[in-house]
Amino acid sequence: MIRIETRSWRRAIGLGTRGLRAAAWAFAAASLVGCSVAASFRDPRSKPEHAPVAARPIPAVDDVTVERGEPTDGGDGTAVVERQTLRVPSAPTGEPPADYVIGPHDVLYVNVFGKPELGSPAGAVTFGNRSLGSRVDGRGRIQLPMVGMVEVTGLTLGQAQQRLAEKYKRYITEPWVVVEVLEYSSQPVYLVGSFRQPQVIYLNRPTSLLQGIALGSGLADNAFLPGARVIRGQHVLPVDVYRLLNEGDLEQNIWLMPQDTLYVPDLSEQRVFVLGNVNQPGAVPMTQGKLTLTEAISMAGGFVKVGGLLKQVRVLRSYSPTRGELITVNLKMILDGQAPPFNLMAGDIVYLPKSKLGNWNDLMREILPTIEVLGNVVTPLAQIISASNGNNINN
Repeated sequence: MIRIETRSWRRAIGLGTRGLRAAAWAFAAASLVGCSVAASFRDPRSKPEHAPVAARPIPAVDDVTVERGEPTDGGDGTAVVERQTLRVPSAPTGEPPADYVIGPHDVLYVNVFGKPELGSPAGAVTFGNRSLGSRVDGRGRIQLPMVGMVEVTGLTLGQAQQRLAEKYKRYITEPWVVVEVLEYSSQPVYLVGSFRQPQVIYLNRPTSLLQGIALGSGLADNAFLPGARVIRGQHVLPVDVYRLLNEGDLEQNIWLMPQDTLYVPDLSEQRVFVLGNVNQPGAVPMTQGKLTLTEAISMAGGFVKVGGLLKQVRVLRSYSPTRGELITVNLKMILDGQAPPFNLMAGDIVYLPKSKLGNWNDLMREILPTIEVLGNVVTPLAQIISASNGNNINN
């Protein structure tokens, strides 16, 4: 549900400092000594045959709040008719994942006390870049002398020890079995985009978003934080990386889960999207981060129907996955020289109505199909709104 409340509008974003961001990375890195980090020797896009950990449910986005500002009707000397602040509740940080759960491609060391010949081959010895132990196959099983194939996927180390001890009871009185992980390879997290070291990391302990960024050696100087997003399954999580790094908002510091993707675009990917009553709807690139509304419309091929509803041009603006603005612009005032140009921001979605729109609900219903087609190209906030299907929007 998108709920609209009447409140005075205020600016939704502030500027942070590089120093705070660097300190956050340093703090996170200091807490990760010994954490498993490795480049994947498999295709990073591939998924394991058995998911080692059930993905945490995606927080339901059903309470998006729009704070309506006072209409200006151009009285402030600009072409802005109305501004409304859009807020999405942040994903709950929740509790850290429980004990490590074994999954396909992990390498285990199994030691049967007093019977080394029954455990893993070569113990903790490594050969080249690979550990010589008992590798969990794609079906989640390991093979050991006498007991043969044993399924261990989905078990904690303690549970795996108990299962193996039950197997060995057929041959040994009161067997003492110890299971350790030599190589963590079943719980990948993908660091993609403007990281100093984009890579695949493997979870071996509870790892927060801040720690995950630190494992990528922090973000590159050209990182575009308003577009940063955490993708879980097919959904973008309502998590504000900008506020986490630049404002120290630890409510955004969620726990990462296996198969999460952290994507941070760079400044070169800045663009806006012009939809509706234009000849060439779609993405329009920005030049050094600058573009006006009239320039964007011209680059989109101009109007299909000249003299349309120019007083009700809508702009969906995103500051992060949890914050944005809904702006109504009187384009006719700009074209008539009665107001200065309206500057766009990267990720803005501009909609020129083909027919009269009653409210923002009507706008969402008009643009949602296009947002779904554009997919990951649009801002994370637009993706989150799209995932909610714009249902139950109340004015």
